[in-house]
Amino acid sequence: MFKKVLIMLMASFLVCAIGSAFGTSSIAAQKNSPTTNYDVFIKGDAIPYYDKVNGKKIGMISYRIGESSNDLLMVKVENDYYSKVKFKKTENGKRKYVGYVKNKDISAIFNSLDNLVVRVSTINLRTKASTKGKVVTQIKRGTQLDIISVNRSETWAKVKYYKNGKKYVGYVSTKYTIYL
Repeated sequence: MFKKVLIMLMASFLVCAIGSAFGTSSIAAQKNSPTTNYDVFIKGDAIPYYDKVNGKKIGMISYRIGESSNDLLMVKVENDYYSKVKFKKTENGKRKYVGYVKNKDISAIFNSLDNLVVRVSTINLRTKASTKGKVVTQIKRGTQLDIISVNRSETWAKVKYYKNGKKYVGYVSTKYTIYL
């Protein structure tokens, strides 16, 4: 019995060691880059929210020091200028309100530029920071991308993107994205 347990432990160790050597891990790989249900934050002290895209202003979402009332849950990037979000406006801590905010008023990370969100229907992920770079894949509107680096003129960003469990690294034009 002891011999069987020892063999099983050694086999487990060997599998882990081989996995580490080849860059795999027991932690599940990200399946897809998020397109909805990720946190975004307001820029500044308060931003207006609307009843629909290009609609009537129905209120303000404000930042309160010491509270996370300025966090929003991205529902959908509607177009170049507006996104549908859920937000917390009450003291009970639930994001029960839904509204539309201007993309220029939100950020994915509080005071950071770690992510981009695709604002057009599709964007090309390329092998080079140029329209001459080969198209690796296309990415849909609303998809959140992890920024690796941005060129000096801030016209191209090197990003990570996940699709069906596969990780892609390439370049996107920042002209068609929102810095979050």
